[in-house]
Amino acid sequence: SCTVGLQIQLPTLIEGIDNGIDDAYGPAPVRQYVRGKDGVVTYHGGAGPHFLDLDDWSEAIKSTIS
Repeated sequence: SCTVGLQIQLPTLIEGIDNGIDDAYGPAPVRQYVRGKDGVVTYHGGAGPHFLDLDDWSEAIKSTIS
């Protein structure tokens, strides 16, 4: 996954190729979250992909891992 290629150290959840999550819960809206080591959500993105602010999401990731 891209987490390996980018050497991202945060735990990342990726849906399997069988689309089990989409089948169980529906495919939309996509939500992006950033969670700290303590389990607290530090970022909750807008309903994606249309309302996701990539700059805010990127900044939240950087703040969490720094």
